Amino acid sequence: MTTSTRITTEEPELMRATWTLGSMPITVCTRRLKTVLGASVRRDMSAFCLPPRQARLLASAMFAAFAVLGVSSSTSASWATPVSSSAATVAFSSISSLPFAAVQGPSDSLWVYWEAPYGLWQGPLGLGTPGSTNSSPAIGAGPSGFPVVMVQGPGNSLWEYWAGTDGQWTGPLGVGAPGSTESSPAVAFGSTGLPLVAVQGPSHALWLYWEGSGGQWAGPLQVGQAGTTYSSPTISVGSSGLPMIAVEGPANTLWVYQEQAVGGAWTISMGVGTVGSTNSSPAIAMGPGGSPVVLVQGPSNSLWEYWEEANGQWQGPLGVGTPGSTNSSPAVAFGPTGLPLAVVQGPDNSLWAYWEVADGQWQGPLGVGIAGSTNSSPALAVGPAGLPDALVQGPDSSLWEYWAEPDGQWQGPLGVGTAGSNNDSADPGSGNVPAPTSAVGNAAASIATSQDGIGDTPASTSFGDDCNPYTAILYPAMQSSSCGTDPHFGVEDVNEEWCADFAKFAWMSAGLTASLGTLNPGAASFYTWGVQNGETMAVDGGSPQVGDAIVFFPPGSVGGGYADHVGIVSAVNPNGTVNLVNGDFANATNIVVEEDDNVVPGPWASAIWSPGEQWVYVAP
Repeated sequence: MTTSTRITTEEPELMRATWTLGSMPITVCTRRLKTVLGASVRRDMSAFCLPPRQARLLASAMFAAFAVLGVSSSTSASWATPVSSSAATVAFSSISSLPFAAVQGPSDSLWVYWEAPYGLWQGPLGLGTPGSTNSSPAIGAGPSGFPVVMVQGPGNSLWEYWAGTDGQWTGPLGVGAPGSTESSPAVAFGSTGLPLVAVQGPSHALWLYWEGSGGQWAGPLQVGQAGTTYSSPTISVGSSGLPMIAVEGPANTLWVYQEQAVGGAWTISMGVGTVGSTNSSPAIAMGPGGSPVVLVQGPSNSLWEYWEEANGQWQGPLGVGTPGSTNSSPAVAFGPTGLPLAVVQGPDNSLWAYWEVADGQWQGPLGVGIAGSTNSSPALAVGPAGLPDALVQGPDSSLWEYWAEPDGQWQGPLGVGTAGSNNDSADPGSGNVPAPTSAVGNAAASIATSQDGIGDTPASTSFGDDCNPYTAILYPAMQSSSCGTDPHFGVEDVNEEWCADFAKFAWMSAGLTASLGTLNPGAASFYTWGVQNGETMAVDGGSPQVGDAIVFFPPGSVGGGYADHVGIVSAVNPNGTVNLVNGDFANATNIVVEEDDNVVPGPWASAIWSPGEQWVYVAP
């Protein structure tokens, strides 16, 4: 482990604050005393003065004491945009330059904490009632300095809360209808000074909402199509005022979207991180020059970095943290040097920090929080003085804070919220784990690919005359007098729609023997086979392996008795798209086996069958 005094800033004015504990006045002198107290603060220069180190120890002890006594208070403040959103969101006030936090509180409520002068933390203030908040919140504020909080509300809706000039909060306002929001939201402020919100929408799409003049919200805009987004998104706005969004894409890839002009088209960089690179919600931050960096939880719980060059080309991955170092989504921000720093949940629920130095090399990990201190993805923000604050879910669902001093040393933990105060929801991307590869799957993909171009005899473009060899091979007792002899297999073809028979043929030829009687000419029989064999088949799943069957259903009918089609995955491409081998596909001259490459299943299937087509992967 390497440490560095990388963070330098002018020494703040010494603060003196006094608390009355019983009848004894206690005065502490510190740059920034961290505590959570509801007691009033008064100046008393006659009382004794503790140096900073003892003052911080006293702060932690006093936190515990006041937690037992049940002391709390609340007030109001004006806030600035957070650097990242996570289990707890942290940001700094644009007026007081002090941090605040929003958390998912007990019984899915919404709670806010904020630091007042002299390091006194205030709260919780209950903004959302029980049942109002079904995700980790996102919080930020634009040039006006007044905050907004976005949450996944009841029924997977999108709700907004906001503070007015008098410090009073209003909300919830329903921004997205029920069913619109399948993840924690992400919020940033664009060139208009008004909020933009990105969410994982239905069917793993990426949706964007934005506030216009007069407080009216617009959207959703489908930035990413169905089957492209398998995590909570992360959003950042650079010096251009244009947003950039990063998500975990299909097959554990990293995809990045960028708006090209205000209200204009979005471009997509598919496969910035290739298959298997991204196993969490990513974290994105814009540097002083407007160039983004993205950090992800990489393979084997490592920490990987990607960055965009001035010419628009993405570079990476760079291994920042070794395997086993990173057990959560990371958080990233830029410090006073103009270089990024990151925090992660390290081994044994610890808190680890990494930082980049001038030669582009990363330093760390620095153990900020000991084992057992960190039970969530951390949140990170950098204040006006350039000093970072990190908030985590501590033991027993508490809220803990760590902070860096001007000499680069980290302090903490400080208990901001007591046990039971911070109840973050799981990142939906964390369940996007691919099934292991198999010899049968690899063989099935190879066999399916080798059949490309084989079709009906005689040639036909009507599914009413669909004479194929695969049905004949599987069911030799079936006969059709109108069919010819297949030149490839030498069998007399049978008239039957045959996408499922082709997929069964590929699996059987690869050596599959289990439950073959379940597979029949109906495409939906592959879903039934998966259920019988104990598979968990995620609707619109994003973790395919070669040889999987992909079964397409009309919208809302997954698991019913009818499916539109079944094909075989022949390749999972580095950018997360798939190659599919499909039996019973019509072209201009015949109905054949067809390979379709670089497929994003949602939009591809919707263009063939019906809008909103859904799918599952079934592993042989």
